[in-house]
Amino acid sequence: MAAHQYLYEKLALHCGYLVIPFKCGMISGSDLYSYQLLCAFERQGRFHKAVNPTEDYGGSVERIMAIAQTFLEHHSDLPSAITYVQQRYVYKGNLILISQIAGKYFYDHYSPSSLTNLAAPRLFEDEAGCIAWVKQGIDRIHPPVSQE
Repeated sequence: MAAHQYLYEKLALHCGYLVIPFKCGMISGSDLYSYQLLCAFERQGRFHKAVNPTEDYGGSVERIMAIAQTFLEHHSDLPSAITYVQQRYVYKGNLILISQIAGKYFYDHYSPSSLTNLAAPRLFEDEAGCIAWVKQGIDRIHPPVSQE
């Protein structure tokens, strides 16, 4: 599958899944959007990492999100009240998902072009320490541009 530029700033949690839109092309000079799903509960959903199971596309992010939400309302295999992901951050185009279980924090990290989890298996005592760790790692890969 070709890499996409995910629009993490526009993602939404719906029926136990994170709906992540992306631009998939152009038609007649207008942008065309699709979506991918991530299960928000321990990756247990049958649509975890599914790319546009409806095979419908939209001419706007709002339209593609509505298509995905309608699909999930009819087909989600998870209770909508269940969520595993506690906090979501977008940092330098990367998606960072912070979760907590039994007082310990951990994270999932996705680059702007891949929904492959880049996270190291590590637990943290608090959310602030977890997010600082991830940001430090991203900054090592993508250092700030100097303003000379």
